[in-house]
Amino acid sequence: MIISIDFIELELKQSITLGAMGNSKYAVKTGKFINSASVQLLDLKRFRQSDILLFSNSLESFQLLDTAMNTTQPYIELHYVHHFNGAIMNFIPLVKQLRIRTVGGAGALRVKETNFQMVEVYLGLERVFKLGKRRRLRLGVYGVAADSNFAAPTATYKVSFDIVDTWKRDWSF
Repeated sequence: MIISIDFIELELKQSITLGAMGNSKYAVKTGKFINSASVQLLDLKRFRQSDILLFSNSLESFQLLDTAMNTTQPYIELHYVHHFNGAIMNFIPLVKQLRIRTVGGAGALRVKETNFQMVEVYLGLERVFKLGKRRRLRLGVYGVAADSNFAAPTATYKVSFDIVDTWKRDWSF
């Protein structure tokens, strides 16, 4: 059996620092199979189902995708997250002392094969804790809402645990 698959995927990622207003990150992905005559189940492009309680990396996955999906047809995936880094919470006198930060973002997915379209938005509060000289832990609580053309609008709360990458000195999202 000869397997002949040609798959192309384009991805654009960028981090933008907006001074006192915080920093943003976005990711845009699109792709398709050029030659899909002999695509096997393991070779399909997959979009994993979201975790029930955990907020996953918002630049790589979706928070309220209710079922795992796969495709051989064109797709487009958009992710955006903005960390305000105190730009909002610092104006509230007593809350400023807690060092809680706000974050917001959105994601969108369009899969041509099933005509699936989904949009999600989220807002959250985060707090960074020191774990040692260079290690940091970021805990977050997020409200997430999503709507798609295959399911009713839904909303929930999620939590995240993220440890800073000491080599890059950056968070995963």
